[in-house]
Formats: sequence, C-alpha cells, structure tokens
Amino acid sequence: MNRRTFLTTGLAGAGLATAGCSSLLGSTVTLPLDDTGVDDDGREKHLIFREGEQRIAAVSLDQRDVQRSPTDSFGFRISASHDDTKIESFRFDLRAPQTSVDPPAEIYLASPAGGLWPDITFEDVENRWTRIALDDTGELGEGTLNLDTIIDPGTVPATEVGVRVEMELSSTESRKTYTIDTQTQFEPVVEQS
Repeated sequence: MNRRTFLTTGLAGAGLATAGCSSLLGSTVTLPLDDTGVDDDGREKHLIFREGEQRIAAVSLDQRDVQRSPTDSFGFRISASHDDTKIESFRFDLRAPQTSVDPPAEIYLASPAGGLWPDITFEDVENRWTRIALDDTGELGEGTLNLDTIIDPGTVPATEVGVRVEMELSSTESRKTYTIDTQTQFEPVVEQS
C-alpha cells in the first residue's frame, strides 16, 4: 500500500438506480465532459456527462473544509451520481499539486463503512499520483458512490488537486455501456485573512 494509509471512517455508497449486466449490453458510448460548474463559494466542482440531452452521470469534487493556509490538510470527497445506470467500475487518480518536482501531498482514504466492500485498489502510480479504483463494484454500483479522503499538503502548498476520472456504467434499459475518461483540476479554497 506504499505510503498511503487508510482512515477509519466515511466511505459509503447508497442504493438508487437499476441493476444491470454489462455482458448482456449492446453498444458502447464514450461520454464527453458536457459541462462543469463550481458552487459553494468554490468548494464544489461538478463534472456533468450527457448523451444528447440526457444526463447520464455527474462526478462532484467537494472540499469538505476551508484551509487556513495552503499547507493545511483538508477533507476532499469524490461523489459519482448517475441516472438509470449502474457503475460497473471506477478509477480516480489524485495528485496535489498536479505537477511539481517536490513530493506531492499525502492522500488518505477513509475506510469503507456500511457493510462488506470488495478490495479497493489504493496505491501510488506513475509520478506519485494516488489511485483509488475498483474493477467490479457489484451492488455498490447501483447507488451514488462517495469516496472520502484527506489531503495533507505537508510543506508544499496544495494550490491545485489534479483529478483523473475513468468510469464504466451500464444500462439494461438502453442496452448500452457508457465510458467516462476525463481529467480536471480543483483549486482548494483558502481562508482569506
């Protein structure tokens, strides 16, 4: 597990959509990033993915608390919501700052709560990005997915958090598989003095 550590609270998924089986599905559609929005005074960023006019999924990045200084740690939640689909797999890569010759922030993942979870990949990958991934979500993919982390910048200010998103969703209704593959950055809010 390298330099990363699990915390003891907070990872949860809640049930809502329809179950599906990707082996029974027809076409595969790659969903482009259709829209982004920032709210809650800059502490939330929403990535919206649509097929035509229909919203298929949204990935929200949520800074849980405002930093007093750019080197203070802060809670950071990734939420994936979806309509009439099931999340089959996901991969989120994080790095703060996104590019730096100095060591990046330490990222801690809250351990799963609310029942049995499959083994989640939580590791360092190339250039010290932190990967959080699950190849088969099972029943967890039927609802909104929440991943809670803490980002601890150490001595290098976290002026931005790089986020890479890959997801596969399925729909038994439309018999489609949807893929998402995008990259963005999130700028943490620091308390104004």
